Amino acid sequence: MVNMQINHDIIMSRLKRLESCLEKLKKIAQTHTKQEFLASGDLQDIAERNLQIAAQCCIDIGNHIISVKKASFPKGYGEIFVKLYEIGVIDEETSQKMSRIAGFRNILVHDYLKVDHEIVFDNLQDLDVFIDFVNQVNQSIKDSN
Repeated sequence: MVNMQINHDIIMSRLKRLESCLEKLKKIAQTHTKQEFLASGDLQDIAERNLQIAAQCCIDIGNHIISVKKASFPKGYGEIFVKLYEIGVIDEETSQKMSRIAGFRNILVHDYLKVDHEIVFDNLQDLDVFIDFVNQVNQSIKDSN
């Protein structure tokens, strides 16, 4: 049997893209009021797309780790973060927050006509969950080496 290990190239490429997305999202959050955001279709588009990609990067990282750890395959994107909690990669609070982000990602992709931009703006105020996720994943990878 082949001993699968974390592919650091997979993780690092997603982390690099995640960092790029977070920079754009933080800039919007720090330089625009809620009213400015709600009045600007351009800012809304930038935020939606970058939240979607940020969430997808975390989903991809989670799927890779679950595959390597040979955990049972999650039934949906939100369950990826539950599995990561169950196998000790992330804590319960991060698991719950990331599961909600995965659900929001699904709205951005599939129910894009129903996106509530007030919720998008609220998500811009809590980008630290992505940093928590990254820090916990990095610590888990270090601990397993």
